[in-house]
Amino acid sequence: MMMMKKTGGLGDICNIYYYNREDFDTAIIKSKNECELIFISFNMFGEYNGYIYQNYKEIENIWYDDSYIPFYKKIIDKSTINSLNLSKKEDFINYALNNNRILAILKEDNAQYEDFDDVKVLDFDGKYLKYQKYERWAKLRKRIYKLKISKIVMLQVDSKYQRLLERVREDNVSAWKWVTIFHRGLITSISIIIKALKNQDLE
Repeated sequence: MMMMKKTGGLGDICNIYYYNREDFDTAIIKSKNECELIFISFNMFGEYNGYIYQNYKEIENIWYDDSYIPFYKKIIDKSTINSLNLSKKEDFINYALNNNRILAILKEDNAQYEDFDDVKVLDFDGKYLKYQKYERWAKLRKRIYKLKISKIVMLQVDSKYQRLLERVREDNVSAWKWVTIFHRGLITSISIIIKALKNQDLE
């Protein structure tokens, strides 16, 4: 059963602890209900690290007054937070789909192992999500997956790592475009040379 210290509330810095995990999320909770919460995340250096949707059943404790909080209150710069209007699970998916943002997904079956997938959202009908997975170097797999959103226990957008992947992904698109042009040009040049040599042999 989740336990919450009553010395803080929405908008206050807290630490969120999970079952079967040693780490925690430093956060500012934006909204919550009996089943889930949405919070702004910060990394261990106090840097803004995106928005997270989290199912309550993965959460063990929320602390507003543990020993780490005074430190984070000093180093977190709230002016670096991106203002995103996300109030439920569907908002995260639609935001990623409509703005071509990378979405991190944690499925119920993989929650214990923190096995996240960084994905490109292709389609969402309100119940099922279609997506492709990114590999480590921001290369997009061709396979298309379909997932019922009730199986999702965590979502994240706009994290520091995701912003980096998005930048590399865009650079990769540009790079591959020039590689393709160069490759085609090289093939054309070789074809012209071969044709010229053949004509020379005929003469």
